[in-house]
Parts: sequence; C-alpha cells; structure tokens
Amino acid sequence: MSGGVLGVALAVLPTAVAMQSRAATPILLAAALALAWTERRGLGRLARAAAALWPLGPLA
Repeated sequence: MSGGVLGVALAVLPTAVAMQSRAATPILLAAALALAWTERRGLGRLARAAAALWPLGPLA
C-alpha cells in the first residue's frame, strides 16, 4: 500500500510544481502523513531506533 501512496505523490508532484512552485509542500506533507498512516505498525521500531541515535546528534 505504501508504494501506491508514494507512486501517486511522485506522479502528481512534477505537474503541480510546474503549475505553482508552492504546491510541492502540501503534496509532500500529505504523502508523508499517508505513508505514516499506512506504516503505523512499524513506527514503534523506528522510534526505538531513533531514540538510540540521539547521542550521536551533537556529532553531526
């Protein structure tokens, strides 16, 4: 399902940007929210992995 959401966003994005440059932000935001919704089961693992990387933030 997430591949379909990403595919639709990537298909619409070039046309929307050509028509109006500020159109990319809402499209990308909607795609990110849709991907987060479809992959919500795996977000717990991602959050735990991201929490383990916080000490490395100052090094970046």
